Amino acid sequence: MNKDQFLFLAARIFSAEASPEEKAQVEAAMQQDASLKAAYEKFKRHWYGSSNTASAFTEQALQNTWNKINAAGSEYNPLQPVSMARKKYAWWRIAAAAALVIGLGITWVLVNTKALSGVEYVEMENKMGVRSNVILPDGTKALLAAGSSLKYPNAFKSAKREITLKGEAFFEVYRDTLHPFIVHTASGDVTVLGTSFNVSAYPEDGEVITAVATGKVSFTTPGSDQTIVLLPGKKARYRIRENQVLLEAVKEEAEWAWTKGKIVFQADSLGRIATALHRYFGKPVYFKSDEYKAYRYTGTFSNHSQAEILEMLNKTKPFPFKITDTSIIIEK
Repeated sequence: MNKDQFLFLAARIFSAEASPEEKAQVEAAMQQDASLKAAYEKFKRHWYGSSNTASAFTEQALQNTWNKINAAGSEYNPLQPVSMARKKYAWWRIAAAAALVIGLGITWVLVNTKALSGVEYVEMENKMGVRSNVILPDGTKALLAAGSSLKYPNAFKSAKREITLKGEAFFEVYRDTLHPFIVHTASGDVTVLGTSFNVSAYPEDGEVITAVATGKVSFTTPGSDQTIVLLPGKKARYRIRENQVLLEAVKEEAEWAWTKGKIVFQADSLGRIATALHRYFGKPVYFKSDEYKAYRYTGTFSNHSQAEILEMLNKTKPFPFKITDTSIIIEK
């Protein structure tokens, strides 16, 4: 048994899906290899919410497991149909995209699959400060942003390739003219055949922004009230409260700068910047008053920490702030 198979079987044990034979295989493997037993204990602590840091060994093994899960014909593919006799529905909690070293350290991304009405779905959710790569069943690539979640079937079997996004993601869609690719958000749908684009649909932002890098995209508001066709270099900004769609130009690829490790602000308010920094780095920013929220800043940052960015903004237009172990506070 290799390390990938071992960790997959360990995940089945933790989610109460392992058979007696699988449990016996894991026990035998740990008796033969002490490093596997150590990895099992670390994995178990993370599974049940421990804050301990995973070793590089565990990170790589879990990443390889996720790659194998996505590979066609994998012997240990957890998305294969299972017997429904024992439970009303079956589900696994598989640690995928393993440990991502982003921002302040290592954070775990979890994937859930559920069998509902005969269709199994994968649900992937990133915490604040975490970004992850996802390969969809058709080969479409998605870079899922911090504080975002993505839900999709384990196989696209209908006439449409439909997924659901909460938050932000950049997609490189595998071209299939017979099966449109649709991204559902709480406040509108994006439809494409094969292209690359960015969708930002955080519920708390009050708007959905769709920006096109290549190809052609259509954005449809809830209830199919309005449909906007977008070409490269264009974006649609849907303001939910006003039920209004604005067509704008994409400025210097700012909409997907985050996929390249950059943070871009274009006359953004400090209130909006605080939210963006919280998502990107994971440390929340609090305001003791609304006095400074309206301050606006423009700038591009790459390879800078959250504190460094605030220091540079502060030099442009000052505001008092302090940094603690758990948060950043904008003083009065």
